[in-house]
Amino acid sequence: TNALQRMLVLSDFPPHLFNKLKAFYKTLPLPSYCYAFTNSLNVLSWEDPFLTSILRGQNITGHRQKKGRKEMLWEDITVVQARVERMEARKEYVSFN
Repeated sequence: TNALQRMLVLSDFPPHLFNKLKAFYKTLPLPSYCYAFTNSLNVLSWEDPFLTSILRGQNITGHRQKKGRKEMLWEDITVVQARVERMEARKEYVSFN
């Protein structure tokens, strides 16, 4: 799962292909004890308006209202680390460690 998450974040897939890959993994017939696997691939693409508003600092809470429902950005630590890795490689983010 971690390798798939990293691949989705670090690769420069076009949004159409990115969504097709996620949809494909969700259609795989998996046993019930692998339910967490399908949910772990809920990775937002870099072009997602919600994610970009958070990364630009326009939405610092990570919450939004969409069609009357509240949504919150929640990503696995592997996804967050891969996003930081990619942004540091592109000099879009500077870590102060």
